[in-house]
Amino acid sequence: MILSVLPLEYTAGRGNRGDLLMSFARSGTVARCRAALFMLLTAVAVGGCTAHYPVNETVTDFKPEERYGLTHSVLGGRSDKMLVMLTFSGGGTRAAAFSLGVMEELARTRVKVEGEEVRLLDEVDAISSVSGGSFTAAYYGLFGDRLFEDFERDFLKVDVQGKLTRGLFSPFKWPKLWSPYYGRSEMAADLYDQLLFEGKTYRDMLMPGRPMVMINATDMALGAQFSFFQPQFTLLCSNLLDFPVSRAVTASSAVPIAFNSVILRNNTGECVYALPQFLTEAYESRDTKSRRFHQAHLKLAYLNREQRPFVHLQDGGLSDNLGVRAIMDAFFLRGGAAQALKETGLRQTNRIVIVVVNAESAKDLSSAKKDTSIPLFETIGAAASVPLNHYSFETLELLHQQVELWEKDLIAARCEYFLETKKLGAENLLETACADVETYVIEVSFKSIRDAEERIFLENLPTSFRLADDEVERLEEAGARLLRKSKEFQRFLKQLP
Repeated sequence: MILSVLPLEYTAGRGNRGDLLMSFARSGTVARCRAALFMLLTAVAVGGCTAHYPVNETVTDFKPEERYGLTHSVLGGRSDKMLVMLTFSGGGTRAAAFSLGVMEELARTRVKVEGEEVRLLDEVDAISSVSGGSFTAAYYGLFGDRLFEDFERDFLKVDVQGKLTRGLFSPFKWPKLWSPYYGRSEMAADLYDQLLFEGKTYRDMLMPGRPMVMINATDMALGAQFSFFQPQFTLLCSNLLDFPVSRAVTASSAVPIAFNSVILRNNTGECVYALPQFLTEAYESRDTKSRRFHQAHLKLAYLNREQRPFVHLQDGGLSDNLGVRAIMDAFFLRGGAAQALKETGLRQTNRIVIVVVNAESAKDLSSAKKDTSIPLFETIGAAASVPLNHYSFETLELLHQQVELWEKDLIAARCEYFLETKKLGAENLLETACADVETYVIEVSFKSIRDAEERIFLENLPTSFRLADDEVERLEEAGARLLRKSKEFQRFLKQLP
């Protein structure tokens, strides 16, 4: 077999190494090797100079039809009396599969809304996600029910981590990776486009019936959440609709060290727009103890282009591993639930439903069994995971507190609105009708699993982009079952008008 690929002169009996080189030279092999090496080095040099991450272009004027937010999502035929929002946590393939199971259960659940029977999934107005959960959210935002046909095959049951690793060692990737403007995150975004997103942008999410998808990353300079949401991009004088979805998902899941930061250009000052009144009011209040002022301060930091010409984004889990704070912050900034819903045309809303899908892993207790110092890499991992897990608990506690306030806020606003309406002659309205407000926080988490063996198994699945097929299936089944058996979910279904 080896002889069959050697030059004829060598196979005929010339056995020394010099003869072999001479025969290679005569056959042109050395010349071809030199040419190949020259081409590779040239490609590396050229690629290192030309490869560049996609740049978010400057927009000088924003068109009303290019807005992307809840205003868009409620135009899809959904009821304006009910606001349904989902949040998907981080956790690699584990989180993506777990959230898919929840989506499957929402698709199977039939409800009556304003006299018409619909899938509960079709009433979802918004999805806020981080890291692994962003793959599920983005794919549904782009392709709808294809999520249930393709996603498992094309992503969940694919060794994505292996593909990323092999890409790093592929000579064909080296020319691009040589560039300081093209790194592991750009390579990952290219792979995600091949596997899932087909080069599509946020504009492709502007489809009737699709929810608003808010993918979240972390601004590493501010240490704050950065949401792929048009109001955030407007501060950068950039249009979210032209931004690649794969790149947003990459930013959301770009774990530090493993991936480089995803970079955006800050083009502020090159477009004409008026800051929202609620943002300027919150900032000018100078109430340094309020969350509203704090959030406004972070948003307006982007207006200083001299100090912040670029935005570096990494894993969204660093600032909120549940995807919950993007929703809370939107309400905080606007001064409460009633004002936020009024601004988005949802003044009639009297049901707010938030489904929190939390694929949090078990705490790593291995260091507690050692009588020696913890190794460096374990220390780095613990330094990131310990505050993250604690922060997630605090975030859920804050969410429960906030929905109680939202409920009171909505009741007060609805009562005021009903009284004003009656002054205009709507005599059939009753004062008690304004108190018909309900809020629901539905948590889907491994911690609620009673079977200890199953709970430990799922909590200890790795936070990676590679799981066995049976592990993926168990995660999907668990997500669907836990939602279905949730007492809060059942309370919501029973209280539907």
